[in-house]
Amino acid sequence: MQCRVCRCEMGIVATRIEVEGDKSPDTVTRVYRVLDLACRARQCSEYGKVQAQQRVELK
Repeated sequence: MQCRVCRCEMGIVATRIEVEGDKSPDTVTRVYRVLDLACRARQCSEYGKVQAQQRVELK
């Protein structure tokens, strides 16, 4: 993904794991990795600010 201001490629600044459906044995459990993406260009006004999140299912 690209920064909406400077169009530089964004980098991952944080990750976390989210789980859905883990409360009941009747539901399918799904595990996701959530990535926070921020601008990497130091001269950009959006540098270091999280602009997007990407959620990827782990199988």
